[in-house]
Amino acid sequence: MKNVKKIVGLTKEFLQIPSSINYEKPFLKYLQKRAKSLGYKTILEETYLVVKPLDNPYTHTLFSAHIDRHSLIKNESGELEYLAFYLKKQMSSKFKFEEIHDIEQEVVQKINQLENIKCQLREDFFVIKENDSTLLKMERSGRKIFFESVGLRHTHEKIKSYHPKTGKILREYKTGRYDISIKDKKVIFDTIKPLKRGDKIFMFDSDLNFNKKLISGQIDNVISVATIFALMEERLFTQEAIFTTGEEIGESWKCIQDYYSKNNLLKNSKSSETLVDDMGLAFTKKLDLVVIDTSPYLGLDEKPRGFLTLRNGDERGGFDEKQFREIKRILKRKNIPIDLKPSDTGNTELGKLTKETKGKINGITIQLPTTNYHTTYETCTKESLKNYYRVIKKLNHIEESQVKKIKR
Repeated sequence: MKNVKKIVGLTKEFLQIPSSINYEKPFLKYLQKRAKSLGYKTILEETYLVVKPLDNPYTHTLFSAHIDRHSLIKNESGELEYLAFYLKKQMSSKFKFEEIHDIEQEVVQKINQLENIKCQLREDFFVIKENDSTLLKMERSGRKIFFESVGLRHTHEKIKSYHPKTGKILREYKTGRYDISIKDKKVIFDTIKPLKRGDKIFMFDSDLNFNKKLISGQIDNVISVATIFALMEERLFTQEAIFTTGEEIGESWKCIQDYYSKNNLLKNSKSSETLVDDMGLAFTKKLDLVVIDTSPYLGLDEKPRGFLTLRNGDERGGFDEKQFREIKRILKRKNIPIDLKPSDTGNTELGKLTKETKGKINGITIQLPTTNYHTTYETCTKESLKNYYRVIKKLNHIEESQVKKIKR
């Protein structure tokens, strides 16, 4: 319980620091300052931060967590637009709609909670039946549902404008109505009071709620960052961490690739980083990659208490088999339930990284299961967070002989 409270406290603190997609610099600098104060070495690049212990050359694992968060931007027309969609258009990125099935199920679930109304999915329509036998058909347009869901998530939200370089909070607003344009691929919002001319980039003002069972807020993926820093504060973080940007627009894999390339850590590389220990013996540096993130679910009640999510691959290919078998053994020994997501569904950051580097970088992903994905009230259970911490702590283990050398 003590560790959970520590992570929750850090998550709440970190949520106050702006880190909108493509405008994460204030949070990167904040984390760098915090890590240095705890006695860790830091490497700050333009799009990522690496943290490692000063006195341990034997690091064998790189934990990766993204720090960008969904938010809003004032576009060239003066409209308040959903930032991820705005940036994807600037990059000419394709919009993916792989979550449509889950979104549709969520829509049905919410409609069925209304009194005297029953909704079913058919091949081409939502069919809604009222008690008086009235039937209403709604066309199932995946793209429309996708954009509508984003608008619904962020109406009547508190937002803050901030300086993109310093992170200084400028003004506070609240969103009102939303509108969508599938043709222009955008979701735009009204605000209760007009936007000031100098305001361009915004963050959601997310509160963090914690009770005996649940933690709720804009926790993707601040809660993973907070878990690493909780270990750092306890002097239990002995490995390396990379805090990446741009994950919500599919760009964070480039941060990891850049770090591995600069340090000659790619598999089958002709050269690799060679270090010398305190006994004068040379050894080759190798880092196993562990991506930590949240994983979306419609509900958690039907799953085992305290479960974590694993994947052995995604639609782009398989993950590291040796690491995957090892993490399964660890979870089994600690009696932590697992939900294994099918490897032929969804696209992940790790899958993109493995594909783009042709297998020269691979690893595993450990995910914290949540509901209300990509909202300011995304929710995880206390038991799953506790197990999340336990597993990441276990993966920080170093051999006793190495510890003796570090302490000399």
